[in-house]
Amino acid sequence: MTILKRSFKYIFLFFFFLLALVIFGYYNNQFDAIWNYGYSYAISIGEIPYRDFTLLTTPLFPYVFSIGLFLFSHDNIIFLIEQALLLTLTFYFLFKIFDKKAWIMLLVMCFPLLNGIIPTYNYFAFFLIVVVIFLEKEKKSDYLVGFVLGLIFLTKQSIGVFLLLPTFLLYYKDFKKIIRRLIPFFSLCLIFLFYLVVTNSLYQFLDICVLGLFDFTNHNSVLFTPYFFLAIGMEVILFLLWRKDKKNILYYYSFCCFSFLIPIFTGYHFVLFFMSFMLSIIPFISLPDYYSKWFSIIFSFGIAIFNFIAIYSGTQTTFLKDVNNFKYYLVLEGTDKTFYKTVELYDKYRTKEKSPIFLGTQSIYFTIINEERVDYFDILNRGNYGYNGTEKMINKIKKMDNQIFIINMDKYKDASSVDQLDTEIIKYVIKHSKKIDSWDCYDVYLKE
Repeated sequence: MTILKRSFKYIFLFFFFLLALVIFGYYNNQFDAIWNYGYSYAISIGEIPYRDFTLLTTPLFPYVFSIGLFLFSHDNIIFLIEQALLLTLTFYFLFKIFDKKAWIMLLVMCFPLLNGIIPTYNYFAFFLIVVVIFLEKEKKSDYLVGFVLGLIFLTKQSIGVFLLLPTFLLYYKDFKKIIRRLIPFFSLCLIFLFYLVVTNSLYQFLDICVLGLFDFTNHNSVLFTPYFFLAIGMEVILFLLWRKDKKNILYYYSFCCFSFLIPIFTGYHFVLFFMSFMLSIIPFISLPDYYSKWFSIIFSFGIAIFNFIAIYSGTQTTFLKDVNNFKYYLVLEGTDKTFYKTVELYDKYRTKEKSPIFLGTQSIYFTIINEERVDYFDILNRGNYGYNGTEKMINKIKKMDNQIFIINMDKYKDASSVDQLDTEIIKYVIKHSKKIDSWDCYDVYLKE
């Protein structure tokens, strides 16, 4: 009975997060979450990151989340269940760090509009940061701390490098302590290097994740956004806190989590930094434990319900019951019919030898729906293909014969200079192919 009572809060959190992800989580249906789902799906069917499909980060997250998809089903609900479990596990460590004040993080994660809890490699990195802070607080083995820091590097290399800084800054006088942490960190890096060599993907990794970042930053990064100035303000607050307690390693880690915003200063990446910032602020919140818990729970449900009403107000919603792998994907009524029709359009031009290529932000949906292999065309973002990547992709198209392209013309025409959609590739296909069909927002082109 005591064990059940202790577990109740985790059972509650799991079902809250699953409900939020399935019904209230509009952002779970968009871009980053779906792309990350696509990465895990690709690995679950035996594809190799970098070699078979583009991935801008180190691959630990999609490998971990591919396990459920491989063992049970490729359906999106498995991916969401895995994320709900990860969110619940995050709170296990948060309760260890902050005790009952950890409930405040429930409210922080749900603000604003739940996009802080969507399943991505960024959230997985945040989870590992929470684990590191727990290990630091409990003064666990330096080898174990270094191991988890290595896992962060294998999740997102830029954050992993920044998260090494607290070890050097705080323990620069203790050379042996630094070495004990670096041994497991670099051991994991060597294992990853060995993996890249064995899978024949080292060149592609260096091209996409190192050289390609110059293209990605040049095309997609807008520095002076409101989020940039908010983040700088938060860094100033952390600096002031640090000046009063220079031995508190929590401030070092929160400060270095600014790396979530590099190189894209968007709202989603800001939310991850805000969550990391709040890890340093929670100890100063003086609400009684009882009020912290219920205030956070009530307002978190309130945010979820407000999110649902704001997005779906005045309209009927439905799940995509007849769409393979997306049966628990909530959409506006009518949108489901568009999905069905688009799948029909795809099937119309699919042959045993060759499948159509979707060009647009929705491409990954139809690859997963049709249980096909993910390739470089499925996430058509500028800077995603390595150095001079757009030119490389156009050269791929030049070599294609009798290839059908289905283009989302609405996405193409509406794309602005700050959107990630690589319109140059679409423009090339339109210019050098023959239009043979059209339905709704889709135009079908044949590259002869």
